[in-house]
Amino acid sequence: MSRLLPLLLVAAVAAAQAAPLTREASDGALTHTLTLSQDACDLTQELELRETLVVPPGHAAALPPLEPADLDGLGVLELDPVHARTDAAGRQVLERRARLEPLRPGAVALRTRWLLHGPEAAPESEVLVLPPLEVQVAPAPADAPRELSAAPGLLGGPAPRWPWALAALGALALVGGALLLWRRRRAPRAPHELAFDALARLDAAGHLPRGEVEAYLTRLVAILRDYLGARFAWPCDAQTSAELLDRIARSPRLRHLEPDLTALTALGDAVKFAGARAPASVALEARDAVERAVEATRPAPEPAEDPSPAPVAVAMPHAFAETPRRTS
Repeated sequence: MSRLLPLLLVAAVAAAQAAPLTREASDGALTHTLTLSQDACDLTQELELRETLVVPPGHAAALPPLEPADLDGLGVLELDPVHARTDAAGRQVLERRARLEPLRPGAVALRTRWLLHGPEAAPESEVLVLPPLEVQVAPAPADAPRELSAAPGLLGGPAPRWPWALAALGALALVGGALLLWRRRRAPRAPHELAFDALARLDAAGHLPRGEVEAYLTRLVAILRDYLGARFAWPCDAQTSAELLDRIARSPRLRHLEPDLTALTALGDAVKFAGARAPASVALEARDAVERAVEATRPAPEPAEDPSPAPVAVAMPHAFAETPRRTS
């Protein structure tokens, strides 16, 4: 019995220090009750909140939501759905339970809230003010389990962050250097390759099936100008159609293509500036003329290397060299 007496005293003191905390609000029509499991705790303890609303017959009301803005220094660990039942007097009883955790030492609270209610014909015509609940939170006991912190540094305390920053900067420098080297080593594409790709994209754009002949021809003339400017270093962007055709006529490599390119340029100007209409078949013929011009003026492909090894001359040693025979 002497050994149990200290334990009973400790339990009595703990029960006295952790008494439930209750707040009740009523305006004669309905009654709202808040009950907190204890009025004092430390950072390692959880709190249980029970909320009850008694609504008389012919009245309309609902428990107000429990939102983060309603809590000061408290966090919600678990929130049960509202349970509704009817008591012996025919009143509707709404109940809800929540588990809360203190987030800091000192005074924490459930702030003042407002409950709208009223007769069923006007359910939000009256307001019931719900008083706040305040709890005192003590720091965590020295022997309470704590979460593992980050690994300490060599001299204690939190690990320094500068090694991670240096590693990230080094990785960024390597990536940037690799990209710069790749861009410098990447060989520029030849003008005829760019032209063929542009023609393929023009075919895939679907202008002609949609009847957009003007857009097709305008882009086709632009592809021809871009190619001639890149291939022969001509200022095609700053030249008129007449000036461009004059250069084509004076070019030995393009002179035989002058009729087709003249017809294409004139057709493009007529469609773009005069609003002329052309059938899709004419646009396809113009496309073939541009492809022929690119193919005729592209650089000659380099000859492929012969994979077979070149013959190697083997010198015969002097001792095995054929000597003239002596005749007697």
